[in-house]
Amino acid sequence: MGDDFIGLAPYFLPTFTFPSVILRPIVPLWGFPWFDLWIGFTFGYHLWSTLREIRLNWSGTSFQLAGSGEWTKTDIAQRGFIYSGLFILTFGVAIHALLLAVLEMGYRGIPVCWEQFWITTKTVTISLTGCIVMVGNYVFEVLRKI
Repeated sequence: MGDDFIGLAPYFLPTFTFPSVILRPIVPLWGFPWFDLWIGFTFGYHLWSTLREIRLNWSGTSFQLAGSGEWTKTDIAQRGFIYSGLFILTFGVAIHALLLAVLEMGYRGIPVCWEQFWITTKTVTISLTGCIVMVGNYVFEVLRKI
């Protein structure tokens, strides 16, 4: 998971926005209109560059590494398209929710955000498990009749 986090971080971690939002609660009052403009600019850049990078790297074609000349695939293709897509989506939602919580409530929004994320994760997991069991039972019954 550590390699996946590092390899896929450019697709979900807003490099400039993250530290800017974390520093926002300690910015003096006179800096707010300009600092908020800066956060908006960095967030817009992150969204634009992420969509562009995902579009460019969502490919299974091989390419040569600069310097070594070894043939490899993109970081998304190496980890698998479904896994990478789910990983980027999950961590992207989690990190952006955390950033919005800090913007809305300051640092006290961090535990609130993670608590809500955990509750939502448990609910989705339980629902998916129930769906998988129902589909599995249906397939088992169909196969048993054959």
